Amino acid sequence: MHENEIMNKIIEIESIYPVNEWKINNIDIWPVYRIMESYRLINSENDSKEEQSIQLNRNHKSIPVLSESLNSNDEADFLLFSDSLYRVNLSSYWYNRLSDPFYEAISAMGYKAINLDFSFHNANKAPVIQDTFSIQNQLINSMKLRIRKDIDFISLPYFDEVRNKLIHFKGSKEPLTLINVKYIVNDMLYWIDIFKEILNKKKVKYVLIVNYYQSISHALIFAARELGIATIDVQHGNQVSPYYHNWSIVPGDGYNTLPNFFWTWSENHAEPIRNWTSKTSGHDVIVGGNPWIETWKNNKSNIIKKYSEIASQYINRNKINILVTLQPKYTLGGWTANIPNALLEIIKSSPDNYVFYIRYHHQMLHKYIDESKECEFQLKKLISQGKVETEYASSLPLPFLLKQIDLHITPFSTCVLEAKEFNIPSITLHPRSKLYFQKEIETGWVTEAETNVEIIQAIKALIKLKKLKVNKIKTNENEGIFDIAIKSIISNSEVPDYSNFLSKKETLFSIYFMDGTYEKIINEYNELDSFKVTLYVSDAYKELKDEKNKIKFTIIALEKALSNQEILDVNDIYKIIYRVINEQYFEVYSDNIMSLFNQSKSILGKVLWKFYAEQQYEIIIKLCRYVREQTLDSLYYEGRALLQKEDFFKALDKLNEYIKFYNGDNDFNITYTDDFLISANFYLGQINLKLSDYAQALGNFENCVAFSKGKHQKASEYLEIIKSKLR
Repeated sequence: MHENEIMNKIIEIESIYPVNEWKINNIDIWPVYRIMESYRLINSENDSKEEQSIQLNRNHKSIPVLSESLNSNDEADFLLFSDSLYRVNLSSYWYNRLSDPFYEAISAMGYKAINLDFSFHNANKAPVIQDTFSIQNQLINSMKLRIRKDIDFISLPYFDEVRNKLIHFKGSKEPLTLINVKYIVNDMLYWIDIFKEILNKKKVKYVLIVNYYQSISHALIFAARELGIATIDVQHGNQVSPYYHNWSIVPGDGYNTLPNFFWTWSENHAEPIRNWTSKTSGHDVIVGGNPWIETWKNNKSNIIKKYSEIASQYINRNKINILVTLQPKYTLGGWTANIPNALLEIIKSSPDNYVFYIRYHHQMLHKYIDESKECEFQLKKLISQGKVETEYASSLPLPFLLKQIDLHITPFSTCVLEAKEFNIPSITLHPRSKLYFQKEIETGWVTEAETNVEIIQAIKALIKLKKLKVNKIKTNENEGIFDIAIKSIISNSEVPDYSNFLSKKETLFSIYFMDGTYEKIINEYNELDSFKVTLYVSDAYKELKDEKNKIKFTIIALEKALSNQEILDVNDIYKIIYRVINEQYFEVYSDNIMSLFNQSKSILGKVLWKFYAEQQYEIIIKLCRYVREQTLDSLYYEGRALLQKEDFFKALDKLNEYIKFYNGDNDFNITYTDDFLISANFYLGQINLKLSDYAQALGNFENCVAFSKGKHQKASEYLEIIKSKLR
């Protein structure tokens, strides 16, 4: 969907509704919602599913885990936060082209910095520079455990009206619901606790973030904001309008989920951001340049000298060298392939002295690796003929390649801007390019072309121009702009005060546990610690296979929870019951354990559901014996568990009781829904059919079909079977 259309719709919403007042637990929600909805709308026209579900890998062994950073008492002035996807291979190590230049500059100024590394794409790029620590274990475990946090306050005026505006917008997919938003905030609350502990432990003063518009980054921004720490978003490519431009309704002191500063590469990028930040005291723009590009303009650099030797091995400067930068399909609205047929045919028929260096987007080498494999298959013959090269084109640093080539072709990659820095013109193939490069199009740096004829004409014209005019690459006219910009951030930010911060030991222990530093949990435990902290000690002994201490500290945790009247969540209760139900302790503590279910009317059902999902049927049956007053949830799950154990008569009794007591007085039960009622009737029908009670089975399946409004196909099939038997 066209970004201008999306931007206009957002501006309309912001002009009508007070979305700047949207808050959950004091978190400004509108930036989070606006960005996620914009992302959905931008990609709504693409056939490919952007969000591929992948199993995240744990951190690379050569990158120290987060716990190692927290073990040290060394403080850090700057925290740099970036996905390792942005790392490039510099022979002996992987260099983050967006954050590592900051690390080097900050260190040269005498400040201390640490890098927090993670990857949603399984980039697995290591080794890396020093002072880098991985939060990958925390990322994996947060996604796996889905830890629930308390939401105390929700204020989203006109939420339904805003959502309806988006529902009816160009037939797009369903916008985020309130349940979706709560889920996102829950994840953010988890990370906010983690980040506050890190920031406090290292006494961080400034946070630099590569890509602020993801929920984990919003959480870091909010945590820093709460502690009075300045946050800076570092430009990493094209700045999509809904994320960076036209924030038309902003609180006076800014949004606490948007960065304080936006670091941009040029005044052209800064201007549309400054148009709105100038109206608020909470946000500002810094023009600091692109330090990665500047590094490659310095011919005295050791990096340049090293790669100049490599250039002579792989690139023939006597040929016409053309760089093609590809993009993932999900970004290419209206396209079904990464390489358009027009370009493919041109490559096939190009003169012998043309070589096309095809560079895969970094996502195509990780999360969307199937797309690069598909391209490799398409290009196999051309690669063997020497007309196309992909291996070095995709692995060598981009600035190095730009120093060697004559022309750049892309759908609409931000490489256009980097090519311009090296006086290399670009041809763009996708209609979206005019959204990002209008000024470059007007000044001749970019030529738009879509058809075979247009592309061929553009290639010939630009190659001819290149031969006629050789431009000398210039370093940034404003020498030292990078260092000046960093100093500007420091001078315009207040030093945070950590004196009133209250550390949460349970959060620290959760970090240690996820990193597998179990002995550290045991060694730092104090008998005065809370129930939650004590339960982590039990968890640590479990991982160390010390059964005796696992049970011991589970009981200690339970006693603390009871004496302090603490509120336990589903996972805590599940864990306690699972560990002690088959021990002699359960009989002793059964009344106390069952009293935990008095904290919430629905918590028993949630715990039983979790045991059922884990196929712990015997535990369900045993636990339900201790329930003083049977509920819909206990009757349903005990009946289902008995059915799984093939105790049909008892299962029949429990499920019949469930149906008998199914009424409005039980609306707190999680099984008080039509789906569960349909399910109970279906399984009763199966049991009665197995016991040859066809009349009862007939009634059960008829109820099932009626309650499902005829949609339960399996029940309908059983009805036909029974009716044939009764004829």
